[in-house]
Amino acid sequence: KSHLPYQYAQELILNKAYNVIESISVKAINDSVYDLIKLHDEDIERPLEAIDLTEIKAEMEISLSNIFNDIECSVSTDTFDKNEYRLLYLLDYIQRKAYWYSYIRVGQLLGEKKAYVIFNSDADKEEHDVIINLDEFTITDIPSYHSFCKCRITFDKSEYKGGE
Repeated sequence: KSHLPYQYAQELILNKAYNVIESISVKAINDSVYDLIKLHDEDIERPLEAIDLTEIKAEMEISLSNIFNDIECSVSTDTFDKNEYRLLYLLDYIQRKAYWYSYIRVGQLLGEKKAYVIFNSDADKEEHDVIINLDEFTITDIPSYHSFCKCRITFDKSEYKGGE
């Protein structure tokens, strides 16, 4: 059987996802600078350095490839319909992850040392740290922790409930 339709569909979805990730990143950069201006009550210039989204894009590629491998391996004609939810969850997860990654990288570039996670669920709070050390964080330290995750990040220590 030909792999061309699957490869074409995967490429189209991946290109669309890259465009969305890039635009979400720009929004996060602007939001981060705005929040830091409010927090520090001073003018802050947007960093000139680009936010490297390589890890986010790699995660997207791997997950999307897995979904399409499952679709290709199935003989069922309604496999794409059954996997549609996986694509929707993946796109939501990656968009949120790209947003918070870009947001936090701007804070890091502008000299912030810590960010605070405001958790939306007790399960996320149990599994992740409240404080993110901006000198040594990984992509797994930041929301989105799962699809449709509503956890968010702030640089303002007074916004989160808890202590250091």
